[in-house]
Amino acid sequence: MRKSFTEKNIQDRFTSIDYAKFIGIFLVVLGHQEISTNNINIIYAFHMPLFFFLSGFLFSFDKYKSYKTFLVKRFKQLIIPYFAFNIITYVFWLFVGRKFGANSQVNISLYKPIIGMFYGNGIDNYLIHCVPLWFLPCLFMVENIYFLAFRFLKHQIKYIMLAALVVLGFFDYKYQFIRLPWSFNIAIVAVTFYGFANIFREKVKHFLGIKMYLLGAISAICIFLVIYVTQFNGRVDMNGRVYGNYSLFYIAAFAGIGFIISISELMARYIGSNKFVGYIAQNTLIIFALHFIIMSVIKGFVYFVLKIPLSSLENNIGGLSIAITTIIVIIPIIYVINRFFPFILGKSYR
Repeated sequence: MRKSFTEKNIQDRFTSIDYAKFIGIFLVVLGHQEISTNNINIIYAFHMPLFFFLSGFLFSFDKYKSYKTFLVKRFKQLIIPYFAFNIITYVFWLFVGRKFGANSQVNISLYKPIIGMFYGNGIDNYLIHCVPLWFLPCLFMVENIYFLAFRFLKHQIKYIMLAALVVLGFFDYKYQFIRLPWSFNIAIVAVTFYGFANIFREKVKHFLGIKMYLLGAISAICIFLVIYVTQFNGRVDMNGRVYGNYSLFYIAAFAGIGFIISISELMARYIGSNKFVGYIAQNTLIIFALHFIIMSVIKGFVYFVLKIPLSSLENNIGGLSIAITTIIVIIPIIYVINRFFPFILGKSYR
């Protein structure tokens, strides 16, 4: 049985992490639906910082003997899937996606998305075939920055370095320096969430070990803070390097992270491990990469086969229905990829 944040098992997995990833990836899918502006703003305030935070929480320098070992392993786990899913989604866009829906109104050359695969930024239609893929090279850059900059630092120096990256991210945002490949600009900001989770992992685990009623109270305060802050800061978008007020961005992001990990810890204690949740949590990469295609197919089925106007789905209930259906439909695809095409994920056949 998987344990909570505060009780690790021999497989080095956490039930709470599974719940947090499950909720996080569902919010990613839901955030790409035509739901209310307020709900979109709330989701975007923290859903991507959450994934950087969770990645940092699970990271350990002890897993790697050297930088070379780290680089090779993470390249296989992130960059190989990045290019593999780019090719898959580009082919779909080339023959289907660009001929229907909103993409049919976008006039771009057929080779621009190919350039975008190497550029690694989900802006200006460079990744029009699958914008969410920007996250993979960005996470790769985050981990490289953190490994090289923090590996041999003492705790006090780590705090200073983390603060320096917050400041550097602010200046990059304020003056909009040239957009570097592989979302490096975003990585400078994202590494603060990654690094915070890794540096303060034991403190986070200690915090989540408090009584359940206190966790419930803190989760309520956190989500209230997110809702309150987004009323002033509007929609943020890490991919677009749009943070609004930089301070409010961090407040809402960490409040949202606090809400999710608190709720996840409560679910882990109250419900315990769940195979479905664990399965989805272990395959978030595939969902990141393919949910746009699945959503397009579902909407195409609704419109062309069921003859239901898509405008009827442009509300909270319709968006929620599409998001849930997308997760369900993608499950057999996850199985097929893991079972027959593991090389797409940078894995070997068993």
